Amino acid sequence: TILYQKAQQKFAEVQAEENALRAELERINALAQDARNPSGQDIAHAAIGGDLLWQSWLSRSSATLNMSLARVLAVKEQHLQALRKTYGKCRVAEDLLTQAKKTVAKERREKQLQSAIDTAVFRPPRKLS
Repeated sequence: TILYQKAQQKFAEVQAEENALRAELERINALAQDARNPSGQDIAHAAIGGDLLWQSWLSRSSATLNMSLARVLAVKEQHLQALRKTYGKCRVAEDLLTQAKKTVAKERREKQLQSAIDTAVFRPPRKLS
């Protein structure tokens, strides 16, 4: 179970990184959407080429974030496979332990029953007074 917990923790860390990247991508996309609807001040920036620089920065940032997200998704898939494998091993170990406990309990009951039978059969008869 410790290995499974460690695998879960690693997966959670990768999931958190994915969520952060997705949130940043959403923010960049919202900025790009705002840039498509220019206001009065944005028109002034466009006159000096600021809008092109801004669009370029948004495109580069979006591309960088998408590459990072692709890398994280690949790592996430590896961790997911490891998590599934570890979970399977954990389940098998739990099932084996449960079966072993049942076997031990059954053997103990059979031993107690045999002891009770042996005591009843081989006990000397009581004297009647």
